[in-house]
Amino acid sequence: MIEESEFLELLTIFGGNKGQRSSQAVRGTGLSKPHGSQATVNEAWDQPSGCLKMEMEAPFSRVRIWVFNRGANGSSNWEFAVAATEKGGPDGSVANTFYPWKGGVSNNALQDATHDWGWQRVTFGMGGIGQSGLIDPGLNPNYASGKLYPSTEMRQAYQQSATTQALGDVLVSDWVNCQSIQPAAPGPAGLSRPYLLVRTHCLKGGFPTEKVDNYVVSAAIVKAEYDAWVAGSKAKRLTYYRGITGGDPTTTFTLVPSAAGAPDGSLASQNYPYIAVEVEYTVKVRSFACFGDSNTEGYNWPFDAILQMSTPDAPYTSANFGMSTNRSVQYFSMMDAVLKRGLRPTDVLIPSHSTNDAPATVYDFDQLRVQLLERIKLCNDLAITPWIWTHFYGVVKGAGDPANNVAEAAYLDWVRALCAAGKAKLVDIAKGWDRASMRAADNTHPNATGIAYCTGVFLSALQAG
Repeated sequence: MIEESEFLELLTIFGGNKGQRSSQAVRGTGLSKPHGSQATVNEAWDQPSGCLKMEMEAPFSRVRIWVFNRGANGSSNWEFAVAATEKGGPDGSVANTFYPWKGGVSNNALQDATHDWGWQRVTFGMGGIGQSGLIDPGLNPNYASGKLYPSTEMRQAYQQSATTQALGDVLVSDWVNCQSIQPAAPGPAGLSRPYLLVRTHCLKGGFPTEKVDNYVVSAAIVKAEYDAWVAGSKAKRLTYYRGITGGDPTTTFTLVPSAAGAPDGSLASQNYPYIAVEVEYTVKVRSFACFGDSNTEGYNWPFDAILQMSTPDAPYTSANFGMSTNRSVQYFSMMDAVLKRGLRPTDVLIPSHSTNDAPATVYDFDQLRVQLLERIKLCNDLAITPWIWTHFYGVVKGAGDPANNVAEAAYLDWVRALCAAGKAKLVDIAKGWDRASMRAADNTHPNATGIAYCTGVFLSALQAG
C-alpha cells in the first residue's frame, strides 16, 4: 500500500497547483456534446443523415465539429454543413424549423455573394486537428481525408464484456466562420439565445457499428424534456433532430426532414454519442467537459446543474463525454485524446472511480489514486480547473457492502483531502448519499431522487465557486 504522504509527494512531482485556475477562469469557446444524455431534446435520431437544431448559450462567430471513435469497428466518415438561423423551436413547419432565416427571409442553400447567411460545408483538413503542435499529424494519415479510425497510439483495450475495443480517439474539423443571427423572438425562458443548424451525413460503411441499444431514450422522457424547455426551465435547452432520406443533405439542400412537429410522446429518441459541436462565442464562457461512465453519460444531473448557472452575458456550456459500460482507464483515455486534439475547456468534471472498475482492495484504489493524480497534472499543465465528484457511496460492485469497505472509505477521504489542499474542486456526492432512497433498482445508477440530489450538490458547489 502506498502511504498518503507518498501520494502527496507524487502530486508535487506531478505539478501541484501549477497553472491552476480559479472559478473565474474563462475562455472564448464552448463545446456542446448533446447526444447520449437525457438532458437533450432529440427526436428520432434513427439514421445517419438528418438535420439538428441546437439552442446555443450566447452569440457566436465560428463553429467546428468533433467526431468520436468508441468502437473497435467505429471508423466514421462523416460530412456536415452548418448554418445560423433566427427561427426558434419546432412549430410544425419544416421550413421554419430547418431552413436558415435572417430578416424574415430564408436561404436554404449555400451562402453566396447576395446572401451572407445560409449553409456552409464543414471541411476536415490538417488544420482542423486544433493546436496541432501538440501532436504529430503523421500519427494518423486519415486526418487528411476526414476519416476516423481506431487510435494509432493504442489500438486495443480490454472491454468489460471481454471483447477488444479501441481506446477513445477523436477527429476535429476546421473552423467554419458562422456568425450567429439574433433570434426573431425570445425563447420560452424569455431569453434570446441564438440557434445553430447542423446537417449530418455518414457515408456508406462509416456509420458506427458499436451497439447503441443503451442510447434509446423513451418517448415519454423526450416529451418531458421538451415540455420542461417550453415551460422555461433553466436547466433545459432545445436540441431537436429529424432524419433525412434520399441522399446526402450536406450537398443537396433540397433534401429536408419530412416533419418538424414538437415531441408528442409517440417517438423515442435514438441518441448517438459520436459527434459534438464547438462554437466560438463573442463573450467569454465557462466550458465544462464531463468524463465518466454511464452515470455521466445517461443521467442528466451534471448538465442540469451547469446550465442553471448559464446566462447570455455569462454563458456556461457542458460537453457529455460519458462512456457507458467503460472503465476508468477507457474514459480517461478519451479525456487524454480530446485534450490532446486541442479542446480547451475551462473546467473538467471526473468521478472519483467507476462501478465498472469494481474496485474492492487497497491495491485497486491505489491504481485509481495514480490515475486521478495524472489527470490533475494534465489539467494543471493546460490551465484547466479539475473537479472530482465522489462516487455514490454504497454502489460499488464486487465489494460486498461498501458501507463496510474500509479501502473505499479511505480512498474517498483521500479524495476529500486532495481537494481540501486545493488540488481540485470537490463535488461531495457520496457524503449525503442514501442507498435506500437514491439508488436505482440496478444497484448501479441513481433513481429520480438520486438525480435530483446529485444535481443539487453540484449546483451548490458551482454557486460556491
